[in-house]
Amino acid sequence: MVHTLLQRADAAGKRIDFIRGVGVHGKVQDITALVAWMTKHLPELDSDQPGQLSTNHLNRYRNAGTGYFANGAFFTVEFDDELAFFIDNQRIYLNRQIKRSVLEAEQALANQL
Repeated sequence: MVHTLLQRADAAGKRIDFIRGVGVHGKVQDITALVAWMTKHLPELDSDQPGQLSTNHLNRYRNAGTGYFANGAFFTVEFDDELAFFIDNQRIYLNRQIKRSVLEAEQALANQL
């Protein structure tokens, strides 16, 4: 849903392009590109266990912290009141990035009507 909404805004000339806190090791330019990258790289659902995502590449962490996940991936989360999702070493914040990008895209699309 987030990816589709950001694509619609981009196609309408209202690209959501904030970069604050995106932290993507130089691989992604802005939030729209980060969401596109993460959507493309989401692990496939395991057909033997409905609803379970592969733990090889997907991790999440709540609140501030730094360390290693069980699969060996290093992480850093900068905020106490945050939920971060990681695909390999790429991080996206639920509150500061996903919710903000949805709000900005919805506002941009509503203003175009």
